This record gives sequence, C-alpha cells and structure tokens, in this order.
Amino acid sequence: SGLSGSITLPASLTSIGDKVFFSCSSLNSVNFNELILLESIGKQAFYNSGIINAITFPSSLTSIGDEAFRQCPGLTDVSFQQNSQLTTIGSRAFQQSTIRNTITFPASLKIISDDAFYRCYKLSSVSFENGSQLETIGSNTFRESGLSGSITIPASLNSMGSFLFYKCSGMTSVNFEQGSQLMTVGSRIFENTSLSSFSAPESVLLLFGVEVGESQTVGGKANVFVSVSGNTIQMTTGMNLIGMPFGGSIKGDNITVVYKHDPDKLTYQVIEKTNDEFGDHYESQENKGYLVKPNDNNR
Repeated sequence: SGLSGSITLPASLTSIGDKVFFSCSSLNSVNFNELILLESIGKQAFYNSGIINAITFPSSLTSIGDEAFRQCPGLTDVSFQQNSQLTTIGSRAFQQSTIRNTITFPASLKIISDDAFYRCYKLSSVSFENGSQLETIGSNTFRESGLSGSITIPASLNSMGSFLFYKCSGMTSVNFEQGSQLMTVGSRIFENTSLSSFSAPESVLLLFGVEVGESQTVGGKANVFVSVSGNTIQMTTGMNLIGMPFGGSIKGDNITVVYKHDPDKLTYQVIEKTNDEFGDHYESQENKGYLVKPNDNNR
C-alpha cells in the first residue's frame, strides 16, 4: 500500500475490516484513542504494518481479530482505556510484535486465543484487572515471550492451553487466586521456564497432578516448590498455628514450613525435626526445612 505517516480515522467508525491496512509498512500512526464508537478490528487489519510506539484501544472495542497486529516491528506498548468492553483477542493477534514492558488486560476480557503473544520477546509481564472475567487462554499464547518474574492467574479462568508459557525463561513464580474455576489444563505449560514456586488452591494442584512440597514437576517443569494458595503466613520459630487449613506452606524469618493439618489437633508449633507424621522435611538452598506437630501443652 502507498499509505504512509499518520492516518486519522473518523470518530464515527464502528469497525475496521479484514486486511484494510495489511502490509502498510510506511503507516506509523492511527488515532485509536479517538475512535469512541469502534467495536471491532478485523483479521490481519494491520498485519506487518509500520505502526510505531504505543496504541491505546478505546473502551468501546469488543474484539481484536486474528493476526490483527501480527509482525508489527515498531509497536512497543499496548493499553486499554478505562471501562474497556474488550472480550476477545484473536489468534496470533500480536504474534512477533515488539511489545515491551507490561500489559494489563481489562476485566471484561474473556478469551485470549492461541498464539496471541507468541514470540513477543520484549513483553516482560502481564496482569489482569480486579474482577477479571477471563475464561480461556489458548495454546502457545505467551510461548517464547519475554515474561519474567511472577504472574497471578485470575480465579475466573477455566481453561489453559498447551505450551502456554513454554520457553518463558524468566518466569519464576505462578499464583492462582482463591476460588479458582480452572477445569482444563494443557500439556507442557511451564516447560523450559525458570519456575520455582507454584501456589494454587487444592483443586488446581489436582489438575496438575502435584502435591504440596518441593521437587514437584508442574506442567513439564521439574524442581518446583508447591504450596496451597491462601495458606502462607508470616511466623517465627515456635509460633503456634491455630486452626490452619489442610496443607500449605508457611514462610518467615528465613524458614519455610511444609505442613499438613491433623483435623483432631487445633494448635501447632514449629519444631526442628526431620520426620513427623504431620509434615514432611525438605531442604532448599537458602532455608532449612522445618516441620509442624501438635503442641502438647495447648491441645
């Protein structure tokens, strides 16, 4: 296409059709934030275009089509206006684009389709607004992206595709919110990451086939410390634990406790011991394993 520079679309526009700006390599700017009635962006609408810097999508937008911004080498930041109505991000929508830093997905979003951010090497983190309605994250969605550090998975999610975070080498920690509705998990989700900590409700642990403790293999990644989300509290050696739920981890003062709760005993204390029917001993590089057993003086 001969389009170049900036383009101003009419504020009355409700839809951008398929392939409208396909391979417009000299097109570098579109007034998305002014398109207050825009509802949809079609398939391959800006595929391999020259859009540079940041895009702020209007709150009226409900869907981003397949490959809409695939291979946009100048695209650096993506954000959404407040009260966004976005529900769907299509397959390969931003694949191999140069989005950097963080994306915060709006609460309205329900589907992030397969390969949507595949090989977005500079994308460092993602988060989800409070009250997220996200239901599905497809296969390969963040595969080989630059995600690093920790990620919190919203409780609303019910399906995670295969290879979801495959080769996200900087990812170290995953936490699932309490009340998780997760029902389906694909294969090799965390393979070739640096995942070392995985915290989730017991229903999610069952789906991944793991138990509370260290040296677990979670989604294809070995040597992961697994805990039950919501069961982590700060404590000191000798501190009593009253009415704790079944299973979990407790951290504080350079110690970590992996414990199991005997329902007949309500009060516990941390002890230094390697074998006990109420817990499992473990070692880590930084901390010595401790155990919990009933406090005989406070039963």
